[in-house]
Amino acid sequence: MSTTMRERYWHMWAELLRHESYYRNYQSFSRIANAVLTTVCSFAAAASIASWGIWGAIPLAWSVITAFSQFIQVANPVLPFAKQSAALRYYFQDYAKLLIVVEHEWNRIDNYDEEEINDRIKLYQEESANIENRYIGNTWFPVINRLLIKAERERDQALKYKSL
Repeated sequence: MSTTMRERYWHMWAELLRHESYYRNYQSFSRIANAVLTTVCSFAAAASIASWGIWGAIPLAWSVITAFSQFIQVANPVLPFAKQSAALRYYFQDYAKLLIVVEHEWNRIDNYDEEEINDRIKLYQEESANIENRYIGNTWFPVINRLLIKAERERDQALKYKSL
């Protein structure tokens, strides 16, 4: 078996780990962003109503602020964060199973020839794509550089004690 096939398998595994870690970090980010948005809108609506009642001044401004914050709260289920969170809800369970299989195969990789390793790489890449299509589909996920960097650090930490 050549070192290159072993390295290709390693890089495939590293990419799968980075992918999973990015989505996990994105899920945490979106939950926080959604909570902040909901909290800000709730406080804005409550403060507008209270200010309008106490001072009675600028009723149009207070009513616009209240209406806007209520609109955001009603539209929240169709905002990207809600869709992304729903898409990821079941993704991690199947992806974790895939990563366990990939790691198990890594421990036995020296027993395979180049063709078998190549077949496994293709199989796991296809399975990763199938899981993503099944749960995420066409849900849009922006690339947030700080989350990507964090995912790469987490991937490197996860692979630290495995040997190449």
